[in-house]
Amino acid sequence: MVVVWGGWFMNREVRIRIRDWETWLKFKEFVISKHGKLHSALSDELTEALAHYMHTRTSSKQSNPNPNSRIAKELSKLKEAILEKVEVGGSIPKPMLTSIIKQACNVYDERAVRSRIHALLASHFLKPDLKLDPDGNIFRVIGGDPN
Repeated sequence: MVVVWGGWFMNREVRIRIRDWETWLKFKEFVISKHGKLHSALSDELTEALAHYMHTRTSSKQSNPNPNSRIAKELSKLKEAILEKVEVGGSIPKPMLTSIIKQACNVYDERAVRSRIHALLASHFLKPDLKLDPDGNIFRVIGGDPN
């Protein structure tokens, strides 16, 4: 399954594996009933659906880590470590962020590093800087409060 992504980087492709084929077919039927076509409308509707999903998830408590989890306890220490290297508004490449996470949290597994990046994104401390790197490997520090 290939989904062509709209936007300013129009030629990007995203490959996904659909686990619920019936839902995918219903979504395509919805797009056809709304637009009368799939071409171009599918990517627009999928982008809108993803944005809506992320908005509803980040406004609910599910986007915040469990306050008793190890990641939640490490988050303020991790934010302080990042702010020692990069000021608010500055950019941080993923390799540098990965190095800071490994040192500050004493984790070395890529999944553990990835979960800390997701926690930093969910807490709105970082955001991908897609203007500098459309692949999302550069982050902008947007939250100055380490707590």
